[in-house]
Amino acid sequence: MINVSITNGCNQDAAEQFNEGADTYVRVCDVAGANLMVFSEERCIVVVRVEGEETLRTVIESDQSYQFPCGEVLKVKRSRSFMAKDGFLALFGASRPASRPGEDLSTHFVVEIRQTRSGAPLEASYNFRLLSDQAFDQRFAGYLSARVVDEPKPVFTRDARPITCLANDTKCLACGSVITDCIAGCENGDCPTVTATANLKATGNVALSAADKAGEKGGDKGKPRGDN
Repeated sequence: MINVSITNGCNQDAAEQFNEGADTYVRVCDVAGANLMVFSEERCIVVVRVEGEETLRTVIESDQSYQFPCGEVLKVKRSRSFMAKDGFLALFGASRPASRPGEDLSTHFVVEIRQTRSGAPLEASYNFRLLSDQAFDQRFAGYLSARVVDEPKPVFTRDARPITCLANDTKCLACGSVITDCIAGCENGDCPTVTATANLKATGNVALSAADKAGEKGGDKGKPRGDN
């Protein structure tokens, strides 16, 4: 198991974070005061890259947590053109204004976890983006709104009729007549379903009537006759 996270966020020890695609966004108010925490069950190599430049490569032992100050591993290396400008200003006794603490620290970096043996493949890669308190809230709000799916809300009626019946757009599948009462069903006298239902009811009534008559006759035979 490998665990890579950022500690010392804005309001608590463990910084808030969420994943969006291949990026991990972290809420960090003070980049210089934050730490990169790495834990691995196996011995491995930790590599940190800032703007393509390798700023950290170290071996960590198994089942131990290591913390690396972001103020050290996230330093942005000045380009040659930037350094040449400083040298040109120094010739005329001028200098660039001193940068504030954390100003030269990158907020976008990649952490790679590799095995210690030579030629071993990459175990894991983490693409971190450190955001300020307000920027994190805005990014997280956009992330949530993009994931919300608008689902149709149920409409409840006073009886058991489906909502489609309220618009009177329900039609009988047999005859195509409009059904005004979904509980009663189709009321078209010429509808095959209505005719079939009526025939079933009539057949049932005839059967019940015949059964009743048979019962009455059977009852008369069972009664004792009176003396003449």
